[in-house]
Amino acid sequence: MLAETQRREILAAMGVDVYVLRGAKAAAPITVSSKIRIAVLCGKDDARHPHATGMRKLLPLALGCEAGCIDWIETEIGAESLELPSAPVCLLLGAGVARAVNVRVPNMQQTTAIVAVADAPQLSLRDALARRALWQALKPIARYLRQSLG
Repeated sequence: MLAETQRREILAAMGVDVYVLRGAKAAAPITVSSKIRIAVLCGKDDARHPHATGMRKLLPLALGCEAGCIDWIETEIGAESLELPSAPVCLLLGAGVARAVNVRVPNMQQTTAIVAVADAPQLSLRDALARRALWQALKPIARYLRQSLG
């Protein structure tokens, strides 16, 4: 193989412009303080699905937080008493959970937290379009986490 200087000389002789990245260092990944709690509400049946394990691994990576910051709460969709946890951020997985929260939780409690809704884990991870929709649901949470750092 040619040395870098020889390669550049040959490319220059051929008339090829070589673009070189400036010496900027890669930014360190943002990690969220463990003080911030993220509550993930998921139906009991959905939480037992094999894709839920993948979702448990994916969310901390996607949000840039430790796995311990995320509280996974399995809910019974038909339960009469359903409350949003006191966490500032809530992610509702599944249409049934979102409907139950909308019906049973007072609006005042819903507006005090950042609430994002996504499909159940088995639907959210099935293909690229579903993963894109999941990321669109996670954007407000990621934005809140970034703003809370600085």
